[in-house]
Amino acid sequence: MFTTITIKAKLAENLFTFYQDLLGMRLTDSGWQFEGESASLSFVPSETSYQPAATDGFWKIGITVVDLDAACQWLRSQGANVSSPRQFQDIGYLAHLSDPNGLIIELLQTTFEGNKPENLTLSHPVADGATLAHITLRCHNKDAMQKWADGIGLTLKSIQPVTQYGFTLYFYSFIDEALPEQDLNAVANREWLWQRPYTVLEFQVVHDAQPFALPEEGESGLFAFEASGEEITPKTLKNAGLGK
Repeated sequence: MFTTITIKAKLAENLFTFYQDLLGMRLTDSGWQFEGESASLSFVPSETSYQPAATDGFWKIGITVVDLDAACQWLRSQGANVSSPRQFQDIGYLAHLSDPNGLIIELLQTTFEGNKPENLTLSHPVADGATLAHITLRCHNKDAMQKWADGIGLTLKSIQPVTQYGFTLYFYSFIDEALPEQDLNAVANREWLWQRPYTVLEFQVVHDAQPFALPEEGESGLFAFEASGEEITPKTLKNAGLGK
C-alpha cells in the first residue's frame, strides 16, 4: 500500500492554512492526511521554489471528492484559483489547482458528471469522503514501466487510452481487488476505481515521447514516495528506466 508521498519545495507561509482550512486535511506525524487509509502528503524544505514543467516525470497528486462542484465553489470562495469542472472524455469529472508551493492537484469526483448521489450533506465540501487517491508520473517507456511494476508487486487495475491527446493512463495498486469488469479497458471500472479508499499509482504514458526529467538530489520536486515500507525515489525510477 502507498503510505506517504514527499515533495521537496520552498515552503510557502500559507501552506498550513491551505491544507487544513481549504482542503480539510489534518496534520499527523507522517504528513497531511484525510480520514481513512490513503497516503499522507509531506514536504521537505528546499532553498529553491518548485516549478512544475510538462517535461517532468512527476506530474501531480490526485484527490477524489464526492461533490466536485461543491468543492470548487468552496475553494473559490476562499480565494483559490481552481479550474472549471469538466467531464474529461470517459475518464472522469475533474478540475485542477495548485497548492501554495506549486504542487499540481487534480480534484476528481468519485462519479462521472451527473452521477453523484442526490441530497448530499457534507461536513466539509472537500474533505468529507475525500481520498489522496493518485500519485501521477509521466513515462515514455511502457515496457520498462510494466517490468518495474511487476518487480515490486503492483497489479495493473485500469488502462485508459486518450488517443486524441497522444497518451494512455495506467493505474496500479498493491491491493488486488476484483474489478467489476475483467477487461482492464472497461469504462465501467472507472467510477469504481475512483471510489477506492486507498492510494494508487497512475502513469501517463506519452506516446513517442523522450524520457521525462526526474529531480537530482537537492533539487525541488518529487522527493520520494513510500510503498509497503520501501522508499521509492527519483533515483529508483531512473534506475528502472522510467526517466532521466
